[in-house]
Amino acid sequence: QRVALAATLCQDAPLMLLDEPLAHLDLHHQIDCLTALGAWLDAGPRTVLFSCHDLNLARRFATHALLLDGRGRAWAGPVHDVLTPERASDAFGYPLVLIREHGRDALLPAWPARRS
Repeated sequence: QRVALAATLCQDAPLMLLDEPLAHLDLHHQIDCLTALGAWLDAGPRTVLFSCHDLNLARRFATHALLLDGRGRAWAGPVHDVLTPERASDAFGYPLVLIREHGRDALLPAWPARRS
């Protein structure tokens, strides 16, 4: 994955389409790849479009998002307007909550209450 991404970055195209570029990578390699993509974007007028199933990485690194719910509905726009707890919960069919800590936020499953 990382070698393929590096080869793609070297082509210096104005548009990059990536299908699950972070799949099967450890977290630190995911962050490294997204950081490299960010640096590549900062170097000129470029666009990256990539698919990703990790809502938190998308919220952290993307500017815009397209959320598909698998039932024919879709939401598109600025990432923090699209990847909200309400919309993500609806799309995934499981309740999610937004946790904020130290200036960062994360969407997490709303675990059922424990039985005593």
